[in-house]
Amino acid sequence: MKENIQMFKEWYRLCKPNKAYWFFQFATVVVVSICLVCESMYVAKVTTSLADGNYKMAIFCLTLGLAFVLLRQFSWILNYQNIYNLIGDIYKRLQKQIFYKIIHGKEKNFENVSKEKLINIFHSDAYEAAKFSDQICSRFRYFLSTLLTLGYVFTVSIPIGFVVLFIVILNYKVLNWINSRISLATKNVKEKIDLEFETFSEILSSKNMIESYDLTKKMEQEFARKNDHCMKAQQKKVMANSMLDNNFFGYYKSLIYIITLVLIYLLSSGNLTLTVYLIVVSYLTDTITNSKDFMGILTELKNAYVTCNRVNIILNFDEKQAIEFGNVHKDDIEGEIDFLHVSFDASSIDDYELNDLKDVTFHIASNETILFHGARSSGKRTIFYLLQRMVSATQGEIYVDKFKIQDYQEKVFRKNVNYLTTKPFFYHGSILRNLRLIDANKNHIEDVLKKTSLYDYIMSLPKGLKTEASDLPKREQYLLGLARLLLMNSEILVLYEFPNYLSISDKEFIKSILSCFHGKKTIIMFSANEDIAELADKVFEVERGKVKLQS
Repeated sequence: MKENIQMFKEWYRLCKPNKAYWFFQFATVVVVSICLVCESMYVAKVTTSLADGNYKMAIFCLTLGLAFVLLRQFSWILNYQNIYNLIGDIYKRLQKQIFYKIIHGKEKNFENVSKEKLINIFHSDAYEAAKFSDQICSRFRYFLSTLLTLGYVFTVSIPIGFVVLFIVILNYKVLNWINSRISLATKNVKEKIDLEFETFSEILSSKNMIESYDLTKKMEQEFARKNDHCMKAQQKKVMANSMLDNNFFGYYKSLIYIITLVLIYLLSSGNLTLTVYLIVVSYLTDTITNSKDFMGILTELKNAYVTCNRVNIILNFDEKQAIEFGNVHKDDIEGEIDFLHVSFDASSIDDYELNDLKDVTFHIASNETILFHGARSSGKRTIFYLLQRMVSATQGEIYVDKFKIQDYQEKVFRKNVNYLTTKPFFYHGSILRNLRLIDANKNHIEDVLKKTSLYDYIMSLPKGLKTEASDLPKREQYLLGLARLLLMNSEILVLYEFPNYLSISDKEFIKSILSCFHGKKTIIMFSANEDIAELADKVFEVERGKVKLQS
């Protein structure tokens, strides 16, 4: 019992159902429970009234029974309509918390948890945890019906009432044991499904390598092994559920049979009237059935506890150091940038593979085009991250238009400083959808696609602008990323490296695009190569965390 109470507390701490929605849900099942008991009671009175020849009373009781049936159904309608409010409120709140942790969690959190497991938690487990709020209400009606029925049996026969109470308690013990086995089997199934998903994802990601290295047979065997483990776990869960559906069913039917024999003996010996016998037999079955249905909450509680633990895997992620923003809302940023004695200790952060910076000072005038040139691990990426406010300087200050970079409002900063990397990310969906996330004006979209020479190519495709962005070749994806950067109309454009798959003519074309913005926007480029140095007004050499202006 203590274990079940603790599990409920853990679930409630995570989910915290809306009290108004939850109360309404409980209220409807209370009405349902009362109606069920009253309905059965009046149906039993119909039988006894007919046995006594009181036909008017039989008709009256039958009519009342129908009234309770209609009231019960109306209560169920209200109950079902409220499910969206109750479960939806919890589910959306959990998803909001999960989303926040995914965005702000440290990168190391994701090293030990597969993407497939995170997806399962994000959808299935969060919903299962939320659904338990309604399952409690549904099971509560069986508990209330059991209490009402048990109370009525006590009014008919106290000894039989105690016998039924003993059976209810015995049922709890038996069902608690069975439900513990079901919960363990359910947890095992979820773990095996995670592993199966991970293997399937690996196959999708590496299918070309599988063929190239002749690993098809081995991967097929590995995949078959995970399938087998998953099916065995499912079988164990089926067998655990079978104990509830079959073994327990036989157990409680045998109990009813034995008690009915005792009642028949009491009836034959004159110690029990026929009326009492009919009432007790009817309610005996209802009481045991209701107690069994109520005890199903133990399975659901244990399952909810498992899903809560899985959701907490994400909610317990360590968060990245919060990068504070200020209140400066200067919208007309001109793009002047100053680093004054900026140092960065890479050992102070474990989220990214960065390098130290040592007392870096430089000035970038507004609308200048700048190249930071340096070998791998020289410190270029660190400067890039500092400009993007993905990390904060250990010492020194960074200014944009004479304001400290951390003093800008987040919205203003994100609007005016944007970047493009070698692997631009696109959301699932069409080219048009991805660009409309930046600017809903279709004319603007078409103009920027023409500037990057993508428009004619895209319109030649069967689906045109409705083509999936991720279906484009790498070259076109990079150009689409450049188009998106230009569509943002930021004052400071940051380009980190250039893809190796770009041809010389591609790079020349990109240079021509950037040259159109020369003197109009602040353009900052990071590259290990100097083939774009001709575009730059200044070239800064980055080496071992130091920056110096190239003469």
